[in-house]
Amino acid sequence: MADIFRLLTRSTTFAKGAGSASATANARANKSATSPSSPSSSGALPKELDFFNAGVKRSRDDGDDRVDGEVNSDSDGDGDEGGGEEELGLCEQPVLGREEIKALLRKHKLKFTLLEPTNANGGKETKKKKKEELMIQPLTSFTHLHKLSPRLHRNMRAQGYHVPTEVQMGAMPVISRGENLICCASTGSGKTVAFMVPVLDWILAQGKGKKKKKKKVRVVVVAPTKELAGQIVNEGKKLALGTGVRVALLKKGGEGVKSEVVVSTPAVLLHSLEASTSSSSSPDKEEGKKRKKTDWSSVSRLILDEADILLDPLFRAQTLGIWTRLQSSHLRTSLFSATISSSTETLCQQHISPSSSPTIRLIVGLKDTTIQNITQKLTYTATEPGKLLALRQLFTTSFHPPALIFVQTIPRAKALVAEILYDLPTPGRIAVLHAELSDTARAEVMGRFLAGEIWVLVTTDLLARGVDFRGVRCVVNYDIPTSVAGYIHRVGRMGRSGGVQGGLAVTYFTEGDVRFVKGIAGVIAKAQGGGEGGEGEGKWLVDALPKVGKSAKERLKRKGVESRSKTADGKEGRISTKSGYERQRENRRRGAIEGSKKRKVQAGSDEEDGEEEEEGEEGEEEFIGITDLD
Repeated sequence: MADIFRLLTRSTTFAKGAGSASATANARANKSATSPSSPSSSGALPKELDFFNAGVKRSRDDGDDRVDGEVNSDSDGDGDEGGGEEELGLCEQPVLGREEIKALLRKHKLKFTLLEPTNANGGKETKKKKKEELMIQPLTSFTHLHKLSPRLHRNMRAQGYHVPTEVQMGAMPVISRGENLICCASTGSGKTVAFMVPVLDWILAQGKGKKKKKKKVRVVVVAPTKELAGQIVNEGKKLALGTGVRVALLKKGGEGVKSEVVVSTPAVLLHSLEASTSSSSSPDKEEGKKRKKTDWSSVSRLILDEADILLDPLFRAQTLGIWTRLQSSHLRTSLFSATISSSTETLCQQHISPSSSPTIRLIVGLKDTTIQNITQKLTYTATEPGKLLALRQLFTTSFHPPALIFVQTIPRAKALVAEILYDLPTPGRIAVLHAELSDTARAEVMGRFLAGEIWVLVTTDLLARGVDFRGVRCVVNYDIPTSVAGYIHRVGRMGRSGGVQGGLAVTYFTEGDVRFVKGIAGVIAKAQGGGEGGEGEGKWLVDALPKVGKSAKERLKRKGVESRSKTADGKEGRISTKSGYERQRENRRRGAIEGSKKRKVQAGSDEEDGEEEEEGEEGEEEFIGITDLD
């Protein structure tokens, strides 16, 4: 009964002096009982539902560094006061023997390799030898990071990071040691935390015991899309909460950045680097007063997220331009992606400074494969209208939202949305996201999708790279990907670390796509078989499909399937269940109707002209008659 009374009077304010001393003691006891660790007080409301700003009051009472309910990582100090290693249970990692480390690496499918340096021509300085596997002891528990800032530990636990994933086990010790790293790990395995925690700790260690100075950019993270860059910034701010380290997104035209960690897309970052270089070479006092340039001279850590696409011909010139301008003897570079080819590795070795530390390659699990807990299907639809019919059948049978649908071009994305807009029972649940939308529109669509207002999001490969959708349960490749790497990244939007495990990935292919499907079928067979030569259900399909030449693969990667870029009648992105013959009949019927209308209008105008001529002749005769009469 007393508990019910406490619940009912929890927010009641009694008059001063009312109640006995025992009641006051009970109130204090209740206040201590409802600490931040209790479920009732720890459940933070979303910003949309926090009508009374309860999050702001709670954060101020708890001593968190928050302003207006938002994370503020700019507070001074390292936030290490109170509660050190004993409270967090931190301890030094036990040193293991070579055989124990080997068994641990084999258990978690981790493989470390020391990459040999390359000369200026791109060739290796020594003869090709069998690469020896390195025995680097992995991180088996976050509690073994005893030298890590206690505040960072608390932030990690607050975000639910209790046990390291495989990529975190392998990458964090290497980055903490200050060595160059090329890491290939599956999508959704926690790569952002793997590089963000060590660089934040390195920044804190650099400033420990020193007087506070002006903040300089020390770490640069490059991502291919704005969505991925924004996601990295959000994760970094959560981890840097209360440490005094700033994590910022570099926007177009944004200069004078005062943050230790800067995240950006290649074009924006290269423009800022060029602007700072030009201003330093030709200083102008008036321009310097108006616009402050960012100082990039203190950058010591460069991280390329989704490195394979950043070093692809689309972004290669911009990425290498950034790399060259930031190059120094103390620069350490880390590259992360789910698909890294040997040519990408060679390119990286050529641009890593010879005076820098050794370059270590880390492969987590099987290279160039998808997560095995995802159900993957290849569906033959014969024709383009067949794909639309198959998609509508999926909506009525085994469809589990939220879902992503990938197409080849922006016009096809618009056309598909227009065709299926009302196919779901609840209207208004389908939207499109592409690069032609403004930043505000893209952010709004992303927010609605993450909030559950949108069930199906039709997009191009804009969202195939790195963006963390932990709740996605279905991915549909309406148009086949232009490469095997593209397929791996598209399907990787499901089964991510900390999210919904499993899901369904469906890839539709037509008669014209048959020669491009062999690589995708090989990835599916490898995931089903659980090994490099896995005998999965799709192995028979791999053997039956034809091989495609290297030139055809390159052409597909650059231009996609040409028949989808532009149809025979010149209309780009057409998607419909009607065949060409039916459309031709409709066009002829429409043309006949329009021609009939024109003829009727023309005939009507001719009749009016004839009547006017007859009236004119009669008037003339009457006039002549009158004249004769006179």
